[in-house]
Amino acid sequence: MNYHIISDIPFITKAEMMEVDRLMVEKFKISLIQMMENAGRNLAILARDLFFNGDVYNKKILVLSGHGANGGGALVSARHLINWGANVHVIISKDEEKFTGAPKIQLEILKNMRAQIVQFNQIKNNLSTELIIEGLIGYSLNGNPKGTLKDIIEFANDLPVNKLSLDVPAGIDLSVCKAMKPTFLADVVLTLALPKESMKDEEIKKYIKQLYLADISVPSSLYKLLPSKLSISNIFSESEIVKIW
Repeated sequence: MNYHIISDIPFITKAEMMEVDRLMVEKFKISLIQMMENAGRNLAILARDLFFNGDVYNKKILVLSGHGANGGGALVSARHLINWGANVHVIISKDEEKFTGAPKIQLEILKNMRAQIVQFNQIKNNLSTELIIEGLIGYSLNGNPKGTLKDIIEFANDLPVNKLSLDVPAGIDLSVCKAMKPTFLADVVLTLALPKESMKDEEIKKYIKQLYLADISVPSSLYKLLPSKLSISNIFSESEIVKIW
């Protein structure tokens, strides 16, 4: 599928995106789980369209999930892909007990579906996949990935398959506009609401070969409440997903 390309879309800072998230919940009463559902469904759609020509039946897909909101979106994508017939394995970066709130709900849904969910230290050496979907941390990273997060990124980078990240590839620290070590080597990134300012930096763009944007139902009037008072309209009038580059 050829997605509509928008080249003149405004970019926002990490601080502004955090304010968007806050206003969505506190002022507009759009819950985190609603945003998570929109993000994850669009992530699954993009995976199906870009990498499998619209049909994921019997395709092997590996989903990497953290325990935060970004991970919750990845878990939603796993659910949709399973429902569409894909053979999905989910690797979670934390013990199940670390999942709380909306991400915990998404994990419980997958467990009730009897999805294949394992922690990183439980994976088998013969695990094969045709696509990796990464939702490990999003824009909240500060500093180099460590511990299990570091191990998962290095493991995934060594697999010679296509890679799709949700919002921001794990390892990119938007606060300092830098790709840390290691950084997930995404072929495609699906960012949310609006693209992030740091993504225009030439060093960061090396890790974002293709950038898409997904609608998570942010009201246009919300952007006018930001310090930059953005006037946003009709970005997603033709599709819930558009292409930035």
